[in-house]
Amino acid sequence: MEREALSLRDDRGKGMRVSIACVCLNERENLKELLRSIERQDYPHNLVEIILIDSMSNDESYELMCEFAHSHNDFYSIQVHKNPQEFLSAGINEAIRVFTGECLIRLDAHCSIPTNFVSNNVQVLNE
Repeated sequence: MEREALSLRDDRGKGMRVSIACVCLNERENLKELLRSIERQDYPHNLVEIILIDSMSNDESYELMCEFAHSHNDFYSIQVHKNPQEFLSAGINEAIRVFTGECLIRLDAHCSIPTNFVSNNVQVLNE
């Protein structure tokens, strides 16, 4: 997998570090809403790692991922990767390989999540 040299880190704060991964192919329009949903999460952003994997899109999905990564420095880390194999499973395997959080939440590009989605998942894991 080709790897971007993009990984902004913020080590402030205590709590469970959560990794969120999304693998997509030609989902630029849907990806916009997903990224807005991630941005609106009430869980501390400095405890959230975002892994965005593009499966060789031709609709500017990759550029949107890079733009998001460069414009959001309040997250623990934002990684952008390319998935030259193009298969969803290969992209998911890459996310599993690189995530550094205590848990991994996989999201599809066409979903929208409520603002408490991450915090609710962390609450359940802590029970």
